[in-house]
Amino acid sequence: MDNCGPKLNEERDAEYWLAQPGAPKAKLDNEKPKGETIAYDELLKSWKE
Repeated sequence: MDNCGPKLNEERDAEYWLAQPGAPKAKLDNEKPKGETIAYDELLKSWKE
């Protein structure tokens, strides 16, 4: 079944594919920053200000 298998492109780094027209944008280093926990009383205080 060698003639029926998928034919894959040669392996290339991500920079090559991201440089192609219509390619998606590269992910940012801080795309999903870690969340912060704030004390509830401090949060209420900041809303009142």
